Amino acid sequence: MLSLLSRFDYLPRVLFRDPERGVASQSWLEGKPVSRGFLPAHLDLLKSLAIVGSTTRVSDYREDLVRGLQASDFPFDRSVIARGTDMLDCDLPVQSFVEHRDFAPWNLKWLRKDILGLLDWEWGEPSGLPWQDACRHFYVDDVHFGGSGQVWQILQTNEILLRYRREFDIPPAALPALTMRYLLRELLMEWDGANERLARYAFNQIQALIADTARVRG
Repeated sequence: MLSLLSRFDYLPRVLFRDPERGVASQSWLEGKPVSRGFLPAHLDLLKSLAIVGSTTRVSDYREDLVRGLQASDFPFDRSVIARGTDMLDCDLPVQSFVEHRDFAPWNLKWLRKDILGLLDWEWGEPSGLPWQDACRHFYVDDVHFGGSGQVWQILQTNEILLRYRREFDIPPAALPALTMRYLLRELLMEWDGANERLARYAFNQIQALIADTARVRG
């Protein structure tokens, strides 16, 4: 993954890679720890992951995710999951992005004034959807630091994220689908990783998102 992102100067460098053995080493990224919060520097970092000239759709990712959810043995209400996956039928074109998938304070470093570096790319995807890393940042903060649970409302109203949405022309109608895709994938990943607390948190947030979008439509 890092070899595909070699044009960036705020990522570790690949020092050694053996695809046959599935091992690699990377350079140390010098910098200072990052505290909580979402600043313009976070936005600049996310913006740099846009894939110029490429678009995608949430619906393109539905089939694989549904297959994984159906195969999982999680105990959560399947009718709720079905309503969530129905929300992924969104064909609106959106900007393609590189997805880091763990965009959290512990994977960020201040390299210099107003410039953040991004670590630990083992979950990264070279071509994916927008908004996923923003969701990761805010939902992780909420669950690990005793937040209000009102993450969907925060995502819609955060001023820095409004700039992100405007710059990349993310349709308001696509936002629930993009957020639901993050939550469903998170539920599956956490349950399959034997982290029931985080999987249950993701399920509760799925329920909240379904309820809020139904209320708005009603």
